[in-house]
Amino acid sequence: MFSIVIPLYNKKELVESSIRSVQQQTFRDFEAIIIDDGSTDGSAEVAQAAIAGDERFVMVRQPNAGVSATRNRAVEMASRDWIAFFDADDLWSEDHLAVAANILARHPDTSFYSSAYQIVKRDEVLFDSTRSAPLGACRVNEGFFENWIRLNESPVATSSTIVSRLLLIAAGAFPTDLALGEDLLTWMKLLECGKYILNNTPTVLMRHDDSHSLSRAPSIAAIKGHNRLIEVLEDMAEKRTELNAIARRHRRIHCYMLMQSGNRRELMRFLASYAREMDPRTLAMATLELAGLRSRLREAYRRFGQLRLRPTT
Repeated sequence: MFSIVIPLYNKKELVESSIRSVQQQTFRDFEAIIIDDGSTDGSAEVAQAAIAGDERFVMVRQPNAGVSATRNRAVEMASRDWIAFFDADDLWSEDHLAVAANILARHPDTSFYSSAYQIVKRDEVLFDSTRSAPLGACRVNEGFFENWIRLNESPVATSSTIVSRLLLIAAGAFPTDLALGEDLLTWMKLLECGKYILNNTPTVLMRHDDSHSLSRAPSIAAIKGHNRLIEVLEDMAEKRTELNAIARRHRRIHCYMLMQSGNRRELMRFLASYAREMDPRTLAMATLELAGLRSRLREAYRRFGQLRLRPTT
C-alpha cells in the first residue's frame, strides 16, 4: 500500500532511531526507499546497518543533489499507490501508517492526507499542530489555509504527509531549483488537484534542529526558494483572500532572512516595497542592519551578558 520515501543527509546521530520507528509500524504493508544524498558524516553506514536483513528496505547512495531531487528519485523508484514521506531525523508513532490506512480506506477518493505533528527539543514540546482543531478530528477538504493562519505555522509537516503517487507525478513532484519552501509549494499544487484530509491526531514527532534556525545565515538558494513561495502565495491570494495573512507573515520572515544574509542592497530593495507591513521591532532591526550597526549591537549584548555572568569576588 505505502512506499515510504526517506531522503538522508548527515543525520548520523538520529537516523537509527528514526528508522526503528518505521520498522516498528503495526501496519506492515510497505516498502521503504532510503536515498543517501552524499552524506559525509557516516549516516549511510549507520542506516545500512539499521536495515540489514529487513527486506522491506532498499538503500541507494548518490552524490549530493538536494532534498527535492532525492525525493523525486525515490518517488520514481516507488511501486505502491501511496507515497508516505519521512525525514531521516523524525519519529513516527507505531500506529502512524495504520491510522492513515484506516482513514484512506474510508475515503477512497482522497489524494492528499496528513496527520497532526509536534516539534520537540529533547523533552520539551516547542510546537503542537493539534491546537488548530479538536483533537482527533478528521476534516475533509477544509482547514488547510485556515489552520495555517491559526497556527502561524504550516499545518502539514513533510513526515506527516501521504499522497497519491500518480497525483504527485502528475503535479510535477518537487521543484528542484529551490532550497526552501519546496515542500509547501508542492502541497499547494496538490490541494488544487484533489481531495485533502487532515487527521488531527499527532502521530509524528519532528526533532528540532538548530541548524535550520534563522540565527544562521541562509543560503542564496534558500532566499530564492522563500521568495518563490511568497510569489505563489501572493498569486493565490487573489482568489483566496485569507492567504494575504500568510503572505504577510512570510514577507516578515523574508526580511529576517535578508538581514541574516548580510545582503543590504536586497534588504533595502525589499523594504522599499514592504516596510509598511513590518512590525516596529522588525523594522528597527532592519534599519540597524542597513546602517551596519546590528552586528555591533549583538556583540555588545553578548559581552554585557558575559560581564553579568562573571562571578564576583
